[in-house]
Amino acid sequence: TMTITDRLLPAYMDFGAACMEFGKPDKAFEVFKKACEVYPDLSVPFTQMGRYYLSFSEYGKAIPYFENALVNGDQNLDHYYLLAICQFNTDNREMALETLDRGEEIGEPTAAYYVLMVNLS
Repeated sequence: TMTITDRLLPAYMDFGAACMEFGKPDKAFEVFKKACEVYPDLSVPFTQMGRYYLSFSEYGKAIPYFENALVNGDQNLDHYYLLAICQFNTDNREMALETLDRGEEIGEPTAAYYVLMVNLS
């Protein structure tokens, strides 16, 4: 599908996820990176790239991708939560709390969201 057209974001996301699941992280990286290039104004590819780095505990590398996902307009609480986890794990506790506070303003946080918030306080 991806060789026929680069206009199918779900194909990129599904293929990248499958690569991760089947132990091909290098290929997943290529797919997610390409999706970020093809869809620079969407949050989904940047979220997936952030999750890619998060899965390897490379928190510093994940941060710009989660920040970009938020800039691109997807006000998803998970993005705030994941960004805060990365900020915390790169010794930016205060920034992580600010991120969680901003996220709390847009929706109904989960219990895990509040647990992280309490642990950072």
